[in-house]
Amino acid sequence: MMKLMSVYREAWRLYREHFKALTLTLLLQLALRGMALTPLLFLAAPQTKWLALLCVPLYLLIVLPARQNAALAMQDMLSGGSPFSARLISTEDYGAKVLRGLTATLRMLLWCVPLIAGVVLAIWATHGSMDGFTLYRSIRSVGGGNVFHGIRLILGGYLLTLVPVLLGCAFHCGARHAEALGHPRMTKGRHGGLMLLWLSSLTVFAPFLVAAAIPCVGYVRSVIDAVLAFFSTLRLSIPSPGSTLTLVAVFVVVLLLPAIPLHSLLPAVYMRAAKAEDAGAIGVTHDAA
Repeated sequence: MMKLMSVYREAWRLYREHFKALTLTLLLQLALRGMALTPLLFLAAPQTKWLALLCVPLYLLIVLPARQNAALAMQDMLSGGSPFSARLISTEDYGAKVLRGLTATLRMLLWCVPLIAGVVLAIWATHGSMDGFTLYRSIRSVGGGNVFHGIRLILGGYLLTLVPVLLGCAFHCGARHAEALGHPRMTKGRHGGLMLLWLSSLTVFAPFLVAAAIPCVGYVRSVIDAVLAFFSTLRLSIPSPGSTLTLVAVFVVVLLLPAIPLHSLLPAVYMRAAKAEDAGAIGVTHDAA
């Protein structure tokens, strides 16, 4: 199996050489997602809220093929081309791309079952006329009489439901790149390496997570203080999250968005190296014959 460090080095070299084109590619991908999610604006009026469901077919028809186009564009870059090209909006083999995207989505839904179950459970548990005091007593009972312990247990439980989602993303991260290379079965026997690569590459988001956590933790503490004060003063004054959201938005632009292309590039480089590795193995076999 290829060394992951060599994949990181090659991805970093390509990232620096094609930073502008990769950034433009990311912005186009975000724009396509924005187009697909536009029907969510219908939620602004109760009379049209059901029309927001249109974002589901639009997402399937726009974003899923666009993700495969992006994989093709990355392979073009690895061949000496540019990732920002007309390939990103190509409708070539559109039906097949949609079908492959649907198949991949269904596979990912299996990994999301615990998360979906947790969300459904939360909706069911809080449905109806549950007021704040009832919710408080419920959380306190979960924590054995300690509301903060209950909050930690509930949040911890929901965070655990994200673990299968992350593992699913890692397991399937090389599929669209293998398809772009014309060898969809090339991921077989390489899922371990792909998962290790994808999970370890999450460290590129560490600067954003650390920077964003500082204002978020401060805001959460102020909310907790406001809730505690409520039980003694019976006056609830939740602080405005405006400054916190502004800081997080700045960190998204400065730290998160530049890291996304590098994270996406790593599986593309890995699968390209895997193709070369298989070609070399075949060549050796033929020479021996």
